[in-house]
Amino acid sequence: MTAQLPKFRRFERVLVVDEPAHYPELLGKSGTVLWRDAIPVHRQHLAVNKWLYLVHFAAENVYRTLLESTLRSEESFEAETTHLGKRPEFSFDVIADDDMSFVEGTYRLPGRFWEVMIFLKANVPALFHRPNQPPLEWPSGITGAIFHVPDRDKLNREYVRNALVTAFTYSDWVEVAGPDSMVLR
Repeated sequence: MTAQLPKFRRFERVLVVDEPAHYPELLGKSGTVLWRDAIPVHRQHLAVNKWLYLVHFAAENVYRTLLESTLRSEESFEAETTHLGKRPEFSFDVIADDDMSFVEGTYRLPGRFWEVMIFLKANVPALFHRPNQPPLEWPSGITGAIFHVPDRDKLNREYVRNALVTAFTYSDWVEVAGPDSMVLR
């Protein structure tokens, strides 16, 4: 595979210059690159990497995944500390139903960057998760936690919130529209 180097770096300010297919309202808006992920593309017997970027748009308070071709650098950077948690927050990739067999999303603790959370039902007697010491780390470098949920338990929003309270000892978790965990990991 031929490696195509990414144009943008973490915390680089970017402007949306070409209409993104799913987010036309972002055209002309500025945001900050939080993460990037290479996607393989095959062209005429050649495999190359293209880049997807997770961009935070502070004014709109949204996180969106955009193709490199829709962005242009503003030639400035934000401090990483701007994107660290100020309160305990969590976000679902897919809206949690009344009882799910699998839930994936992100969470952010005060003073830390976004991390990935995965909840899956299993044949376990009680909720189990591997503590974050040492942190669970995906190949991307992003850390997070996997929770094993007893098959008999109802896995939903409230269950996830209560599990996060137990795992990380913060009681004031807030559900937000955070970044997509698939791009982070």
